[in-house]
Amino acid sequence: MLIWLLPSNWVDDEDIALLAKAGCTVAHNPACNLKLGSGIMPFRRLSEAGVPICLGSDEMLADDGVNMWQVAKTAGLIHKITTPNYWQWPSSREILRCLFTGGARAMRRADRIGQITP
Repeated sequence: MLIWLLPSNWVDDEDIALLAKAGCTVAHNPACNLKLGSGIMPFRRLSEAGVPICLGSDEMLADDGVNMWQVAKTAGLIHKITTPNYWQWPSSREILRCLFTGGARAMRRADRIGQITP
């Protein structure tokens, strides 16, 4: 099984179209990206192109922690500085989808994991 999981901070529209066509899932590691100064992923452009997004942490060395709730919070906040248009910011529902089902989909296991159910 081949799993495509790619970082995508510095992508243009052509790159995004290729990612969508290839069925890639992109990893959004906002805390690590902030610490390393590696940019802010174009969440809305990727999402609108149909590219699945998962949230990640690059371990203690790269982002000072592995708390996925903090990753989700940072992902929800960081995009608010990219545009003043609040309707383009990721919603809490989108962030939670990236957190739970995004990772499961990236690992090709969305049928078995990635859901909070009773």
